[in-house]
Amino acid sequence: KRYAVWSGWDAPGTDRQYLYIAQMESATELLPPRVLLCENDDHPWERIEPNESDRGLNEGPQVFQSKGSTFIVYSCGASWLNTYKLGLLELIGDNPLDPTAWKKHSDPVFEGNGVGHSCFVKSLDETELWHVYHAKRDDKPGWRRVIHVQPMQVSDRGMPLFGSPIKTGIELECPTGETFSMIKLPYRDYSLADWSYFGHHQFYKLSDNGALHLGIIPENPINDYRSGEKVILNRLLPTDYSVGVNIVFGEDIEQDYVQAGILLRSSRVSVGYDSHNGYYAGLIPQKQGVIFGKMDGTKFVELDRVSFKHPCHEVSQHLQVDVSGHEFAVSHEGTTVLRITDDSYHNGFVGLRTVDSHVTFNGFSIQAATW
Repeated sequence: KRYAVWSGWDAPGTDRQYLYIAQMESATELLPPRVLLCENDDHPWERIEPNESDRGLNEGPQVFQSKGSTFIVYSCGASWLNTYKLGLLELIGDNPLDPTAWKKHSDPVFEGNGVGHSCFVKSLDETELWHVYHAKRDDKPGWRRVIHVQPMQVSDRGMPLFGSPIKTGIELECPTGETFSMIKLPYRDYSLADWSYFGHHQFYKLSDNGALHLGIIPENPINDYRSGEKVILNRLLPTDYSVGVNIVFGEDIEQDYVQAGILLRSSRVSVGYDSHNGYYAGLIPQKQGVIFGKMDGTKFVELDRVSFKHPCHEVSQHLQVDVSGHEFAVSHEGTTVLRITDDSYHNGFVGLRTVDSHVTFNGFSIQAATW
């Protein structure tokens, strides 16, 4: 039998969230009735604030099964506060539709910095389990959250063991089975098979002619939340190289913050505008400028910029960066316009990035160093 578990309201028009379960008639249909699994305030830590005057809140259920045992990991408390956390239900009976067959654990299983909404994935060689969740970026009330991943363990009887949230910025070993090979130059790629995408899952597309669209919004998106969409090439690079790409901006270039370009020596990459370490060379169409700077995971620091005279709307422009040690030469339409020296980052991956615009990239290539 198959079952669906979800968080729902107890009545129309309320915002009281509980965990429910129902048997499934098919992959898309439920069999009534829905069954309330548990109260949402059995423990003080399930409330939006830990006192009796505040309401409980259970949401984000995720089933975890291992070694013959079944659990439901759920989020509780206030998602907009640092007190958001994970609780655990354990199936101790035979019938999942019987609320008495479930035992709610008396303590949170994962808490700190507003963690919640978990899922669990295996490493590529299937020897490790990784915990995926979101956490708050700061202490202020609200939903400034980012995605985190870290290894997890399983107890002898199959219970998930999450440990404590790993502090943001701490480097982890890659999941087992994940390897990066050295790039073979010259390199030209149009398939995206070697690339990783970071951003809204509907905001990128590869055309039949090999052009990459970043920041493209479909006709009916789930939402229109932009996050500085980017792709990273999963290939190790020599210290010195030359990377270039053709860039075509769409219609949305009126704002002065719209830009697109090349990421260099990138590491610690995640979803978000400046959520990576490394350098960036880009074009700013509204100001007709070429810019070069660096990110530290939280902010962008401009190192230099120069103006140019060139039409930008739906016109292809070639951007190239020559890298040699700590020196960078940025060329626009075949002319070197910027030279920068900086030693903040010594290695990392290359990529492409857009900021608040639909941009088409094509003709991407990496050559051996030319200077």
